[in-house]
Amino acid sequence: MKPLRAVLARFVVGIAFGIALAFLLLPLLALVLHTTPGDLVAGLRSPVVLDAIRLSLITTLGTLLLTLAFGLPAAWVLARWRVPGRGLIEAALALPMVLPPVVAGVALLVTVGARGTMGPALHAIGLRLPFTTLAVVLARCHGGAWIGGAALLRKSQTKGKVGRGERSGSGPGGRE
Repeated sequence: MKPLRAVLARFVVGIAFGIALAFLLLPLLALVLHTTPGDLVAGLRSPVVLDAIRLSLITTLGTLLLTLAFGLPAAWVLARWRVPGRGLIEAALALPMVLPPVVAGVALLVTVGARGTMGPALHAIGLRLPFTTLAVVLARCHGGAWIGGAALLRKSQTKGKVGRGERSGSGPGGRE
């Protein structure tokens, strides 16, 4: 028989899990219950909704491509190579995930906006980012796309001595 403390702990964790699950699923259920199938289909055919879906698909694809092109190699380097200042780099990569979205948005705008740090140089080559689809892609990459890289990094650290500053595996940087 399990000790009472273990049973209570499992019960409390189970209740917390149930609340979290309800928090995520109840809004979706409410959407389904508060509309008829006909209204749903009509709403999905609306030009505004179709445009929003198209924009979401485009920005998701763009975020995926940029993450694969830059985030995955960054995670690979951090997971497999000895990198000076590794802790500082990891903290910098994690920072956008914990910044409030408004702060991250203002930071991006100050960086690539028309009057921002890089704005005049971007404008000189004909690239205007603020309030464009590309800006949405960059904001999504900045805010959350690195989560996959961080997960890959953590997984690789648990499989060997990578977390202790040594390289593992083969491929680029993996051999001495």
